[in-house]
Amino acid sequence: MNREFIADSVWAIVAVAGIVLALVVAFAYYAKFEKSKHFQKVLAVVMGIGVSIVLGISVLTWLNPGPCTYQFETPNLTLGFEPQRVEVKYGARSGCPANLYIRIGEGSELNQASVTLHSKTVAGREYYSTQFELPGNYSDGPRTIEVRAPNAEMVSITQLSALEGLSGDRREAVRVALELYRRRVPFLPDPKYSKDHDVGKNPNKSFDGSGYIAYVLAKAGVFPEIEVLMKYSRWELRNQFGTPEIRSTIELQTGDLVFEDNGACWFVLSKNQVVGMTAKDNGPTIANPSSLGTPIIGYGRVPYPN
Repeated sequence: MNREFIADSVWAIVAVAGIVLALVVAFAYYAKFEKSKHFQKVLAVVMGIGVSIVLGISVLTWLNPGPCTYQFETPNLTLGFEPQRVEVKYGARSGCPANLYIRIGEGSELNQASVTLHSKTVAGREYYSTQFELPGNYSDGPRTIEVRAPNAEMVSITQLSALEGLSGDRREAVRVALELYRRRVPFLPDPKYSKDHDVGKNPNKSFDGSGYIAYVLAKAGVFPEIEVLMKYSRWELRNQFGTPEIRSTIELQTGDLVFEDNGACWFVLSKNQVVGMTAKDNGPTIANPSSLGTPIIGYGRVPYPN
């Protein structure tokens, strides 16, 4: 049992005693006991004791308020893989540091998250809301985000990976696409200017936009890897996998394709996330399909073998 709980309990007892005392005084007045000297002495003693208790507790609390305790209103969470803004609500005793500390993933450093909102003060406790930007989880597995108070109280957040819930060849396609994203394979927009026959199609050298998509699909068994080198330009990808029935990004499924007016090809991770090669980033990048650089001219649904 901590000091803050004891102090709060004593304050509650004192408040109840005060109410009872007020009722006794009111009863005494109306019962005409106010002329009794004995009652007046008892009443004065009781009031003196009550005032002394209140003043004593106030002084002790001011001199030594006890350790800082934190209470999280936000429970442990499980979140999806996409980037998002996370809010954590918590309370602390008045005078305690308000900032929390965030660790994203194992082995990372604790970073301070600034308080973005002080919502209210209740019975000597301050209530806060901390918000921070959580990056997307593009690893092969879930990761843990620790949100710690200065006294080590913690809320644990689990962020799932993009592979969560997927199986078979579709899962393998997503895994390969994100592995290449993490490796930062360089972008080569014009393989025809190179003497290497596999430039723009080889993960150990470089990718162009269509080469990246074709390699991912080949690794998932959609077609033989040798065909990545022989064909599969952006036009051939659209001719083979183009699906006119898909008319908007809200109909997209993981593993689908998006074709942009400027010739860029994108691999769908979710309705809000696509990955593809761009010259601007000199490698794979992740974007929102609703805000690409040029209009979308088509979508593709890939028939994964398993």
